[in-house]
Amino acid sequence: ACKLRREDSMQVPTFSSPDLFSQVKRTGTTNPSPKKQFFNNYRQKKEAVDESEHSLVSSSLISQTLPTAQIPSPSQQEDPQQKKRRLRKERANEILVTEKTYVNSLQIIFDNMIGPMQARAESDKERILRYNQIMDIFSNWETILTLHKKLLTQIQDRLLEWNDDSVIGDVFAENTGWIKLYKHYVNNFDNSIITLETCKKNVVEFAKLMHKLDYSTIMCGLNLQAYLILPVQRIPRYVLLIQDLLKYTEPEHKDFELLNKGLGIIKEVADYVNANKSNADNITKLHNISSKISDYPKKEDSLVQAKRVLIREGFLNIKKHRHYGFLFNDLLVFTKPVGKKYKFKFMIKLSTAVLNNGLSIDSFDLMCPAGSYKLFPEPMSEREQWIRDLGNTIEGSKQSLISSALYGGQKMEAEGSKKFKQLEEEKSIKKRKDAVLAIVDKEREYTTSLSYIEKTFYLPVKELNDTIVPAKIIVEIFFNLSKLVEISTSLLEKLEIRAADYDNNPLIGDVFLDLSASLLKEYIDYVNNYAQAKKTLEICCSSRTEFADFLADLEKKETKSIQESLTIPLRRLTDYYLSIQELLQYTPTNHGDYENLKNVVETFRQNIEKMEQSNLARLKSKKFGNVSFIN
Repeated sequence: ACKLRREDSMQVPTFSSPDLFSQVKRTGTTNPSPKKQFFNNYRQKKEAVDESEHSLVSSSLISQTLPTAQIPSPSQQEDPQQKKRRLRKERANEILVTEKTYVNSLQIIFDNMIGPMQARAESDKERILRYNQIMDIFSNWETILTLHKKLLTQIQDRLLEWNDDSVIGDVFAENTGWIKLYKHYVNNFDNSIITLETCKKNVVEFAKLMHKLDYSTIMCGLNLQAYLILPVQRIPRYVLLIQDLLKYTEPEHKDFELLNKGLGIIKEVADYVNANKSNADNITKLHNISSKISDYPKKEDSLVQAKRVLIREGFLNIKKHRHYGFLFNDLLVFTKPVGKKYKFKFMIKLSTAVLNNGLSIDSFDLMCPAGSYKLFPEPMSEREQWIRDLGNTIEGSKQSLISSALYGGQKMEAEGSKKFKQLEEEKSIKKRKDAVLAIVDKEREYTTSLSYIEKTFYLPVKELNDTIVPAKIIVEIFFNLSKLVEISTSLLEKLEIRAADYDNNPLIGDVFLDLSASLLKEYIDYVNNYAQAKKTLEICCSSRTEFADFLADLEKKETKSIQESLTIPLRRLTDYYLSIQELLQYTPTNHGDYENLKNVVETFRQNIEKMEQSNLARLKSKKFGNVSFIN
């Protein structure tokens, strides 16, 4: 892990785990400047050697395992067979040296992190992480360590009694158990990095511990993420090592067939690792970006997500303010450059974003529920690329949401222990309950907003004399607002009852299904009438002075104007749609709520698409550009 391979000059630093944890607890630090101290102490007396070069096995290194008399002198003349036998042993010894380094790296993490945290997981006072969090981060690390300790012992035994007839291929051919172990580790790698990020962000004690351990002498100057990727990198390394050993093994040698058999087994794992390596590389890239962004909101999920991919990055300025944007396949994150790092400003979820190319040659508009932004790419020549990538990403985000909503409940059986599967099921159950509670909270907040509009604006205006504003105009402005309040209040009451009894009756799909017909009708009517309502309000305010003064007096006491308030119901259908989609993702296909939720999602989708088509037609007729209720 440290790329320091000279056994005669380096001892991997190890620390007693209880001592380490007590030191962190007592002083809050393990070293005033661990990274700097590590490299200062070891720079002159250690030789950094890359595993990919055969200089790793230098003559001084071989002398550790061979008697001096057996090392050919540079001046000694070797026949081709002698040279081949010497090189064969050097390659075998290279396998041993790199295996020692790998096992040492695995042991560092187990001794200083996994073991101590597992021992403290059961204690409320001493706990750093819960057991399931430890498993999520480190997966089957302990089992991999046990396997490679056994493997190292076998390789050492062969090298101690090495002669021209010795074999080592059977060591790899017989250890077939690692196929499943490494597949399991690779499958969990994305989850591992995501959980690591989440715990560093949300668990204070763990964040403190990682701050002290990362880049310290305990960790050989590396951080935890560098260790977590080691098993992903190790298997392809075995392929190269054994292939190299085969070059110097005669076909008639009894080790030749064994090495080929072992190589075949390891290649199967390596092919699987390589097929999934792009995922690991992507997660690593996301982690690097995340580490450079400060002030990322804690209420949001970690920036590092399994299916998140960076599309492009660059300057996206807003008016006179310089912003640096990171475009992912589901998010556009705006930051402010601060030296070599970035300060988080805000982000736009692309599932509800709307792109409008506009007529400007140096900018474009991006709209979302939070507002509309005119963005100026820098340099200006990248405008078309940004528009293309944003357009494709918004469309892809839309399709992904629909697919995940309709088919996301179908769970694939994961490899691993029963304990792991049980923990995964428990996490899914918790996520589903959290999604239900979030829907109830949103409905409560929305009902409060509707009631606010009704009490603050509609009811006072309704009491005005006809000479100030006729009743029919009031109806045109507020239309069916009272009906929306009634429906939302009824929906909230039913949802709160279900939420209170969720553990006994975890169903809410039927509540939406029963109200969907009336709910959809009233909201579609409101949306279709909104343009006329807005126009009527503007005409009245400009032509009826008393009415305008009355509204101005009302608005002085409030945080929102009447015009802002009347826009609140416009995107509520989309909010319902997205919230129920998310809930459906955490609902197994055999769950009693699955079919009802699926039907609700499909019903809402069809109606929103009809609204979208109507909206597009209306806006195109006004030469406004392409917009969407749901993208």
